[in-house]
Amino acid sequence: MGVALVLFGGFGGPMVRSTTKAQVSGHKFMQRRAEHGLVLGDIRMIDDPLARRRKAVIGGSVVCAVVGLGAVALAFFRPQHDPGDAMVFAHGGTTYVRVESVVHPVVNLTSAQLIAGEPVEPARASAQYISAASKGAPVGIADAPQRIFPGDDAAGLAWSACVSPDGTMGVEYGVAPQRMAEGWALLGVVPDGTQYVIDADGRVELPAPDSTEGRALRRVLDTRGATLARLSPEFVATIPEKPPVVLPPGPWEIIEEQGSFWLDNPSGVQALTQTQVDVLVLLGAKVRQGRAPDSVRIADAEDRLVLPSQRYQWVDPDTTEVCATEGSFVSVRSDPQPAAAAVVGKAHADSFRAQIAGAVAVWTEAGLYAVTESGRVHLIEPEAAEALGVEGAQAQAPWPVLSLLPRGSTLSRQAALEFAS
Repeated sequence: MGVALVLFGGFGGPMVRSTTKAQVSGHKFMQRRAEHGLVLGDIRMIDDPLARRRKAVIGGSVVCAVVGLGAVALAFFRPQHDPGDAMVFAHGGTTYVRVESVVHPVVNLTSAQLIAGEPVEPARASAQYISAASKGAPVGIADAPQRIFPGDDAAGLAWSACVSPDGTMGVEYGVAPQRMAEGWALLGVVPDGTQYVIDADGRVELPAPDSTEGRALRRVLDTRGATLARLSPEFVATIPEKPPVVLPPGPWEIIEEQGSFWLDNPSGVQALTQTQVDVLVLLGAKVRQGRAPDSVRIADAEDRLVLPSQRYQWVDPDTTEVCATEGSFVSVRSDPQPAAAAVVGKAHADSFRAQIAGAVAVWTEAGLYAVTESGRVHLIEPEAAEALGVEGAQAQAPWPVLSLLPRGSTLSRQAALEFAS
């Protein structure tokens, strides 16, 4: 506390002077002496225990503040998390699942969700909690994906099975290749010698080459100018099948009316294209001129003829990649494609390429499946779909294409509870 001396000068006005250091020191001493007398009942000031107490209080407060700040920092940087009743929790990069009162390490989150019965995210657990828990053997499906997504964000992507010029076959999930142009086709053959004409809409099996119908059809289509594509039966199965070649019972007579052709057989008439007329003529059909009312007087044929309706330009399989694409059409491309990953395991496909991150759930004719980034296919049992959160998945895939990929373990709670080797 400062003290000022007020003096009066010769003119009667006050003169204010600053207090000196000695005055301030004396004032503080008198203040401590008064406190000493009030607290201890002794004003002799032989010693000063109040000062020691004051220093002790200040020192203790500083120590408490430091300890408190250290505790806050420790809680922030090394929190001691307690997962409570959570069935799935994680620490140090390892996921654990609680089965009754036993805590088991689990190989992936998918297995943990299957065991828990719901698509939970792992809670955080401390090292002390893990150490104190009753631990069991590792469990889980070793080859299951880490997590599975419903795949609803894959709009605009399509599944394709493709055969490259070098004969390798791959499965793709991405932007669909360009549809084969109208008037173009591929002449394919499988190991047993069966030949197919494959256009943008599907495949039709040709009659045996040593049969009368087979020879006539090949001559009209000029298959001698086509390069045979050697295909596997599994790839051919991914291509939509068109109605097989059918010739109604003869004898056949063709009515030509003003540039239009009609097949007249015992069951009625049927319109023909020039290509179909050429095939039938080679097989012995007669052509007669008619007038417009002639075909109208005859009913439509019940025994229908099924033959290719046009001649084709042939795709060269030595320079073109051919794909069977979701949506029931055949596509081709000749431009270089990004490298695909080789599939691991028993499979008909040699590679897999997908424009997705993580495993995706897709519906097929054979049920709900999960497809991983590496191309492994896992069947999801019906009761497991809800546990994985994919029961509402909207993405679909053709089973003939997925069946080309290697099969993984079935995803079920029972399989997830087994010991993970």
